[in-house]
Amino acid sequence: MQGKAAGGKFSKTKILLVVLAAAGDYVSSEANKTSAICYKVINKIPISSKYDVIKEELKLIAQQTLCRNPRLSAFGFFTVNFTMMGFIVTSITSYIIISIQFLI
Repeated sequence: MQGKAAGGKFSKTKILLVVLAAAGDYVSSEANKTSAICYKVINKIPISSKYDVIKEELKLIAQQTLCRNPRLSAFGFFTVNFTMMGFIVTSITSYIIISIQFLI
């Protein structure tokens, strides 16, 4: 019975890691799209002095998303995205290989 419970916890952990990685990638891609959308909206706004404040705000948002590059991180140690999944898989594989070598 314990094997099933441990297996269930392990699969939930894998699912959670994939969901977190997907969320991190989604945040980064949406941030990249935000600046492009802001510039498209700026180009569609009619030339008039009453829209100058809106244009400046949109320019500021576009510049901030380009300069800051929003992303999810684990307290600044590493970025949470699909690249993280590759590091986890390679680390686990390395530990398994080392463990097998000690058994032989």
